[in-house]
Amino acid sequence: MTTADGLVARPGWRAWLLDETPASRTQARLGQAYVSWLAFRRNPLAMVGLIVLAVAATFLFWKQASFRSLAKTLVDICVRSLAQRGVQGAGGLEP
Repeated sequence: MTTADGLVARPGWRAWLLDETPASRTQARLGQAYVSWLAFRRNPLAMVGLIVLAVAATFLFWKQASFRSLAKTLVDICVRSLAQRGVQGAGGLEP
């Protein structure tokens, strides 16, 4: 493809990914992944699920510190309860 200035225009990423005869295994794999993404993107329910998953993951990572605190509290309660019953070692759970 030649432009008006006589320069050869390079094909874009889309053309490279959708090339019928890939020049390397990497190009073939990336092209196949891109075609799969295009098929996934055409499915509205799949996109809604992806958005829900992204929002849930964001919320969970944002609340991770409080979840860690909750887990530590639960472990401490279990260890104290086992110590009161006279169980030694508590399966490696130490406060």
